[in-house]
Parts: sequence; C-alpha cells; structure tokens
Amino acid sequence: MVKTNDILKKAEQALLEIIRGYSILRNGNEEFYFRHYSVLEDLELEESYRNFLQSAIKSGIKDEKTILAEAVKKKRWSVQKEEEMKSLQWEMDKLSEVAKKIEDPTQKQSALLSVEDKKKQLVVLDKERREICSYSAEYFAEMKKVKALLSSCVYKDRGLKIQASEKESAACAQQFFERISEFNNLDVIANAAYNTHFFDLFSLNYRQPYVLFKQRGVELTIFQKTLLSYSNAILNRLKNISIPEKILKDPVKILNYKEPEHKDDGQTTHGIEDLKRKSAAKGGKLDADDFLT
Repeated sequence: MVKTNDILKKAEQALLEIIRGYSILRNGNEEFYFRHYSVLEDLELEESYRNFLQSAIKSGIKDEKTILAEAVKKKRWSVQKEEEMKSLQWEMDKLSEVAKKIEDPTQKQSALLSVEDKKKQLVVLDKERREICSYSAEYFAEMKKVKALLSSCVYKDRGLKIQASEKESAACAQQFFERISEFNNLDVIANAAYNTHFFDLFSLNYRQPYVLFKQRGVELTIFQKTLLSYSNAILNRLKNISIPEKILKDPVKILNYKEPEHKDDGQTTHGIEDLKRKSAAKGGKLDADDFLT
C-alpha cells in the first residue's frame, strides 16, 4: 500500500499540473510536454473512435462480438468465461467499497488481499480475451484514437507551440498514460481537491468555480473538471453531514462516510461487528465471501 505521505506528494504534484494544464514527460535527456485535453476534445475523441470503428467494419474487419462468437464455436472461449469476468469485476468493486469502510487494519488488509486475488484472476481472463480479440475493429479504432490523442497533446516546448513528431510522441506514450492514470486515481485526485491551496479558494468561489481557471465550461481540461467535481462533493459533505473529527483530514474517508442509522428495534446491526464475529470464528482469517455476505 502507498503511504499517506507519498499520496500527499503525488496529490500536490497532480494539483500543480492540473492547474497549469500540462505535465512534463521525460524521454532520456529530452523533455516533452503533455497538454491536458479539454472536455470538448474528449467528446470529439469519442466521436472519432466511433467513426474509426464504423470505417474498420465497413472495410471488412470483424468486430469483437463476431470474433468472440466464432471463438465460442471453436471452443477457444466460452460464455461461462465471459460471465466469470463480469462476476469478478462486480466482486472487486463490492470488496473495494467494503474495504474503504473498515477501520480495523487486519480486516482491511484481508479485504484488500481479496480484491488483489480477484484482480489477478480477472487479469488472466482479460489477457486471454484480448488475445482472441486482437485485430478486431474495436482494436484498430482504439489504436487510431490513441495515435490521434498523442499527436494532438505532446509538444516539444513549454509554450505548447511545437508539436512532437509521431515517433517522439509514441516514445512518450507510457509516461503519458501513467499521468492520466495518476489523475484518475481516487486517493490522488481527492487529496488534490482537498489540498488547502486549492480547496480554500474553491470554498470562496464554489458558486462560480470556473474563475479558478483560465478556461471555462467545456474548454476546461477533463482533469480540471474532475478536480472541481471532487472539491464540490467534499464541500457539500462538510456542509451537510456531521463528519467525525477523526476523519476530517482524509478526503476519501469524508467522501465515503455515511452517518450511522439509528434503529429502535434493539436488533444488532450487521456490518463491521458482524465481520469481527466471523473473524473470531475463523481464527482471525476472512475470505472474500465473508465481506460480500
């Protein structure tokens, strides 16, 4: 697990990059600049993907649905594996939500290990599925979309005037997508949104948050839009919910916090206490099913 201090450092760096609208990518001794794309550009990229997909299908390239159906007939794939992938994804999402609410370190670690186990199983099946679907119409459309994104967003100068060549942008692809992954990481983006340098300004301008950026509306970068959304969600919860003082410094816990339900029937509520009883009965060990039931 990433330590809290590491998360805070990553969040602060992400905040800087999101506010200024670009990230620095390094390839050897060279520096390149990833210009963050806008909400409008993101929508246009999705439109391009749909056009690329239609073009590929018209040219005779089979789509994933057709390829998988043929693979099932040839027993290279199965409907059961397709359903298993959906089930594993559902279980991962459910277990991740449960893990966020667990305070006990041992039980939390047990839940996270269950998530990792499900993830490993899903990765194996996903790799098998991808190999079957390689060179599908969707694959070609996605590759063209990625190429278009890189060519339009990677520059050679800090002023974002000189675009990198196709070869240069391709060489930066791994770092490029690592930055996108970082900006989409819940811990990183929530802590960036709650960083006092930004959150204080947002709180003063929450009715017109666009004044915090040069861009407005659909011209905001997709990461600026996300940053504003998280700051707004955190502020709303702080204003409308009695958040326990012990979690006030943790934006992820603030976002996940649910006020306790008061029951008058005298019955014991199921949840963390239920997990503790299950843990005790199993000698301190819990499996995935214990968290899902």
